[in-house]
Amino acid sequence: MPRIHIGYFSKKVIAVSNAVVNAFCKERPFYRDKFIIIPNAVEIPENIVPAPLKKEYNLPENVKLVGAVGRIDSCKGYEYFIKAANIISNNKKKDVFFFIIGGISHGDVEGQEYLEMLKREVNELKLNDRCFFTGFREDVLEVIKVFDVLVVPSVVIKKGGGVVTEGFGRVAVEAMALG
Repeated sequence: MPRIHIGYFSKKVIAVSNAVVNAFCKERPFYRDKFIIIPNAVEIPENIVPAPLKKEYNLPENVKLVGAVGRIDSCKGYEYFIKAANIISNNKKKDVFFFIIGGISHGDVEGQEYLEMLKREVNELKLNDRCFFTGFREDVLEVIKVFDVLVVPSVVIKKGGGVVTEGFGRVAVEAMALG
């Protein structure tokens, strides 16, 4: 049975980006006129005060903080964040510290195994003194605000007969809105 495209039954379709429209219309470009793009948006409260991460982790005030924010999930690609942290640290950049902010959903065995693998990698690379896992935090906007650089790693994972991807993470828009 042939697959029916979303554009077949729709007068208008809302997408969050041109990339989404291109993906939907790749094989059926005649549906392109039905799409309206409304980008992801966030509401950021005024006067966000940066989280005191340097104080919490007993770091000097003049260091740089690089972070990644999101749930602990293998599609996030945190292993590449850790590899980048290792490269930076090995290039004599001792004034840069790395944070992975995020937790695991309750009962997520795969997420727990992934977190343990990430922690082993940090340990093997001897990054324990510069790469920190904070777990879930309520003050995520304040944490994003304190970072000098926010990294949004992501990978495509082949599972079963398909793939798992992250898509466009909201944290990227929040970081841009926070400057």
